[in-house]
Amino acid sequence: MVKILCVLLLSSSAFAQVPKTSWTLESSILTYNVHFVLKSFKGISRGAKGKGECKSGTCEFIIGVPLKDFDTGDTNRDFHMLEVMKAAQNPMVLVKVTFSEKIKLAAFQADVEIDVAGSKKTYSKLPLTADVKKDGMVAVKGKIPLVLSDIKVEAPSLLTVKIDEAVPVDFEMIWK
Repeated sequence: MVKILCVLLLSSSAFAQVPKTSWTLESSILTYNVHFVLKSFKGISRGAKGKGECKSGTCEFIIGVPLKDFDTGDTNRDFHMLEVMKAAQNPMVLVKVTFSEKIKLAAFQADVEIDVAGSKKTYSKLPLTADVKKDGMVAVKGKIPLVLSDIKVEAPSLLTVKIDEAVPVDFEMIWK
């Protein structure tokens, strides 16, 4: 009964009130939704690493997403993506997330900055959801409305037809 009460209290309280101030990314899945005139496909990345800290009223998280982990199931397409993103020179996409400690876990907003090789795009008040698990871990979900030109990446093409500029990224991350 005490465990159930604790989980209920934690799931309705602020992120920082979970009895931790430092967080480590335990696991993640990012899904890139790519659309082309003839078809759509998804790229998956599971290799992100990250840390976060809540103090002085603010939570700040930094996440590194290695480009080499991008997988669509087509090695030729994946290799081309690595070329377009200049992964040899810039192997990581950095993501900074900032939000108030006073948010409620069920749904909250955060400022999210994407940094691709020094080209940055900030999404203010991006809606996210979080759920405290029984073991004290927190699952965070959301969608980044990524547009390639915002991060100075030219959309790749096939037979001179480019993919859509919008490549929304769905994510789910488990923090410990």
